[in-house]
Amino acid sequence: MAVRTNEMVWIEDLISLIEGCGSAPVYSLLKREDEKAVTEQAYENPMFVEDIVRSVTEKLKQLPSIDWFCVECENFESIHNHSAYATLEFTR
Repeated sequence: MAVRTNEMVWIEDLISLIEGCGSAPVYSLLKREDEKAVTEQAYENPMFVEDIVRSVTEKLKQLPSIDWFCVECENFESIHNHSAYATLEFTR
């Protein structure tokens, strides 16, 4: 994601916004028993790349301090021989 703003925006806020748009929270390390719970949560809330780009876009449009943004999402498929990709650019 790239953004242009007319005032200061915290990168941590943008990261939280983006992470909240996925199927399940993002973790850098999980124990096996926790991995099962996260996988089940993602299964119950499936999000395609288009869904994630749409959700991030809706949230960014609500922030008046952002004048322009470009959202990109790619899913590196593990069971198919192709990846899925979506992008959207917006100017206020």
